[in-house]
Amino acid sequence: MRFITTLLLLALVCACALPQPRSHQPLPTVATYAASKEAVWTAVMSEIAVNYRVQTLDRESGFLGIETTHIPIGPGRPMTDWVFMPDVLFGTWEALSLTMNILVEEQSADFTKVTVRTGYHALETRIYRAWIPCETNGQLEQMVLMAIDDRLREK
Repeated sequence: MRFITTLLLLALVCACALPQPRSHQPLPTVATYAASKEAVWTAVMSEIAVNYRVQTLDRESGFLGIETTHIPIGPGRPMTDWVFMPDVLFGTWEALSLTMNILVEEQSADFTKVTVRTGYHALETRIYRAWIPCETNGQLEQMVLMAIDDRLREK
């Protein structure tokens, strides 16, 4: 009887520890605005320059990249605000590292498409003691796209 109980308990623990299949879908990271490329570029620059340090800037191609930024996480600022949790059993997370690229593309004289791409790595300090890649949940990208939209509406 004791052997069967031990096996059942072991099976239960193993079933809980296995990574669950992902059923999440990140939010959209692309938006098209009814505005000229120049107006959208100005809105992008005014939004990004206030909140991030710009590393790469090419107005002609419409490309903008920010310097790697670290986001503190912890009580009150869970990493799930920005990313889906990585599959690390018993992981302890200290910080997020963020890279972001924005591409502004003219679709026509009156329409401009903006694509926001982010890359995240989380610092895991218990098991791996390394930066682990994370999948974005699209929250930051949505915030940036909404802020651009707000700036365009102000004009």
